[in-house]
Amino acid sequence: MVVALLLGGSALAAEPTPLTQRSSKSVESKTFTSEEEALYLRKNQPASSSGTDILLVALGFAVLTLLAVVWLRYRRHREPTPKDAIGSILLAHAEPIPDESACLKLKIDLHSHLIPGIDDGAETMDEAIDLIRRLKALGYTKLITTPHIASHRYPNTSAIILEGLHELRFELHYRNIDIEIEAASEYYLDEHFMQLLEKRDILTFGGPFVLFEMSYVNHPLGLFDMVTQMKQAGYKPVLAHPERYLYMYRAFEKYEQLKTMGVYFQLNLNSLTGYYSAEVKEAAMALVDRGMIDFVGSDTHKVRHVQTLSGLFETSVYAHLCQRNRLLNNLL
Repeated sequence: MVVALLLGGSALAAEPTPLTQRSSKSVESKTFTSEEEALYLRKNQPASSSGTDILLVALGFAVLTLLAVVWLRYRRHREPTPKDAIGSILLAHAEPIPDESACLKLKIDLHSHLIPGIDDGAETMDEAIDLIRRLKALGYTKLITTPHIASHRYPNTSAIILEGLHELRFELHYRNIDIEIEAASEYYLDEHFMQLLEKRDILTFGGPFVLFEMSYVNHPLGLFDMVTQMKQAGYKPVLAHPERYLYMYRAFEKYEQLKTMGVYFQLNLNSLTGYYSAEVKEAAMALVDRGMIDFVGSDTHKVRHVQTLSGLFETSVYAHLCQRNRLLNNLL
């Protein structure tokens, strides 16, 4: 339409004006010879008529070119991404951020102690199966169980955990319980862990994520240096239940420093119920309010943990967690 108007304007500009309308002077009182009429027409022809035509045509061509460029860019933006480019796009960005509805329909549990007989979690295979059935009834379709590795109390190894996982999977298959289960570990942050880190003998989840815990009583010496070493080794550190380290809650800037360093936070869901203590719940809500939570976990050891957890998902507290934080569980 723009071009049509431009060309229309050009045509109007080029249309000759009747001789009787070209001058305010009357031309009927004088008889022109052919030479005089030609001279009169030349003198009264609108100035730069041909120049105006060229300018309008050039302007129309420029508008057409601009419209074509805009259209091509629009089409390119609307075209679907080729399948072979999806991986590179994901790698170029941080972890995708799920929406609130995905949080409200939590399907993957991170952090539990379900492999029987190797730490303070399930003691027998029957107890482990019972806990898994109860978690499945809550809507979980995948469990990432994380037995302790702590040299002073639970001297497990990667081999012990993986062997226990194999036996647990076999039993689930035998009993026809359809749920996916994987294993990582909850590492106690100490010198033994740093030795495992140096040897790259680390059980991770979701690729490079490694779950670690600390003393509940004292701030560990060299914490920030050890976090730096984890990151330099290519791992993404995930601090288990940060709300339970009350010495950090009382010096909240230490939480903030860990987040600045790229540490992910995994909240124990039962902390929101006051299961551990009123102050732990207070610390949990402070982290939730500031949007500092990346993962949540049941930290299931015994039946009581699942029973307490069962009423949480329909509460306003859990809805608040989902509204203020972007949880990554369902991406694991």
